[in-house]
Amino acid sequence: VEAFEYFLRGRQFFGEFRHKPMARARQMFQRAIEADPRYGRAYAGLADADCFLYMYFVPRVALLGEAEEASRHALELDRDSAEAHAASGLTLTLQKDFQAADVAFTEAVRLNPRLFEAHYFWARSCFQRGAHEEALRHYREACALREDFQAALLLAQTLETLGRHAEAAQAYADALEVCERHIALNPDDGRALTMGSVARARGGDRTGALDWAERALAAEPDDAVIVYAAAGTFAVLGLTDRAIETFTRAVNLGFGN
Repeated sequence: VEAFEYFLRGRQFFGEFRHKPMARARQMFQRAIEADPRYGRAYAGLADADCFLYMYFVPRVALLGEAEEASRHALELDRDSAEAHAASGLTLTLQKDFQAADVAFTEAVRLNPRLFEAHYFWARSCFQRGAHEEALRHYREACALREDFQAALLLAQTLETLGRHAEAAQAYADALEVCERHIALNPDDGRALTMGSVARARGGDRTGALDWAERALAAEPDDAVIVYAAAGTFAVLGLTDRAIETFTRAVNLGFGN
């Protein structure tokens, strides 16, 4: 029970997708493993946290190696764990072994078609390798399973990448509604504010987009992902100098990707 509680706390922190919460998520998964060294899902969570820390916050090759080791251990402990296969797919994506990643994600979805992370990670993997139609399908699956503002916005961006602009406009509006509901309960969530600011910018609400981006920067000025996402809003709005300045700041803060 103790391990399960730590695992749930880890997943909660993981979903916040900011540096400090992601580091806390990693700690929670480690504590779950300490409480039960044979708890495969905790190793899968640890691999997920390591992957995102590597991608966006701590670009150390050793961290990706730790993610690979954790995902492998998760599979050794429980070959029937959808979370373990999804973690493996995410790790393989970062290693750019997309064919093996597809195999891992396919198995994750076969084992648990309702696992949000399997579809969400798979969508990101597909987008990264240019398979945008497949990415769109998995983002839709992810959004159907959970109201998640990140998945909703990335779905809209995928539609825009595909040139389906009318559908993208509606998807941005839908993503903004998800952000608004989340921000109503979490008014200082910089990640939601920056994602929502992009949706507002795409919808033509320049004033609202700038307001949310500035609120996010004021709430979390030293989080590289928040600064990066705010820079994205400035870029969409055509504020080129401000965007370059803010992107540079994100890199200097340690933005890894």
